[in-house]
Amino acid sequence: MACRAPSADLGLVRGLLDNADCHSQALAAAGYGALTEPGGLAAGLLGAVLALYVAFQGWRLMAGDPPRLGAWTISLVKIGFVLALTSQWPVYQRLVHDLLISGPAEIAAPVEAGYREAVGLRGDTLADLQRAHTRLMASASAAVQAPPPPPGRLGPPGAENPAGDTLKMAAFLLLLSTLGPLVASRLLVAVVLAAGPLALLAAFFDRTRGVFFGWLQAGLWLTLAQVALVLLTAMETSLLSPHLRRLGEAHPGSAASVESANALLLVVSIFGLVGLGAIFGAALVARGLRPASIAAILRGRGSEPAAELRPAPNQAPAAAAESRAEPRSSDAGSRRETRAPAQLHGRRDARTQALAPGPVKPSAFVGAFAEAQAARRPPPRRSNAAMRREG
Repeated sequence: MACRAPSADLGLVRGLLDNADCHSQALAAAGYGALTEPGGLAAGLLGAVLALYVAFQGWRLMAGDPPRLGAWTISLVKIGFVLALTSQWPVYQRLVHDLLISGPAEIAAPVEAGYREAVGLRGDTLADLQRAHTRLMASASAAVQAPPPPPGRLGPPGAENPAGDTLKMAAFLLLLSTLGPLVASRLLVAVVLAAGPLALLAAFFDRTRGVFFGWLQAGLWLTLAQVALVLLTAMETSLLSPHLRRLGEAHPGSAASVESANALLLVVSIFGLVGLGAIFGAALVARGLRPASIAAILRGRGSEPAAELRPAPNQAPAAAAESRAEPRSSDAGSRRETRAPAQLHGRRDARTQALAPGPVKPSAFVGAFAEAQAARRPPPRRSNAAMRREG
């Protein structure tokens, strides 16, 4: 695939994007062909990986751990899927290449068209971006070449128009914040596509499956980032249009031109920061692709309990015994509560009678101690009248 130099008729924006697309597709195709051709790295690894995978499955059978029927089905589907993608370029091109190359534009196209229709814009976003950059550069050149402002206008006599440098900076930041990330993302997509066969081979084993999921996350991140950048570019060109119109109507040396130039630079700078935030947000969304559930499906163990629901290996035996005893005590309590009231009352009466103490008999030691105390007591005192009566 020969990539020619961009034509001058296309303009800077369209020509640079088309040239980047051509080089990215060429790199993806060349990388895939170099890895999957006979004698290539991926072709040699494919046979070794399949042999190891089948050997591990056989070892599981010999060890008495045969996989279920669903696990066998998923394993066969996984082998067929990886074989098709790593040995057939048309299949890889349709399922992976076209999705990452043409997918972002197709996803953003209906949203972009609806937005442009809502705000009353016509044409193409890239064409509007090219017109905005051309008008900024033309206004900057006009401001630099303009004669010094006469007395009574902006600035002292003989001073340069400050709008020229501001407009040049705005034109540079406009392409840097819109065209730059789009071109960079398409070149990174080419690298991701070229490394696809190796990432697909890593999906066979648990130890290397993280490489496969990292590859998926990178593709998802680049896709979401391109969609967000296209939509932000449409919004930016829409907001720049009235300021560009006002800049064209103002005199190059007037205060209105300087005010319009500052407004343009401010809008471009704000959208540059928003673009960085969109790229970071797309990375966060792509990171949310958790490999745990998908890895369980690839292993054929989707019905196993989650790792966080299993007991910790270093759990204390007492805590484990207590956790096992709690449901038993609750069950026993529920069974006691459901017994018949009459049976409970009967058992309570029998238990009360069995535990009731009988008549207490004093021991010999207690009796002798009581008699000794009685003997030691002095006789009761009698009155004089009682003694006279007795006498």
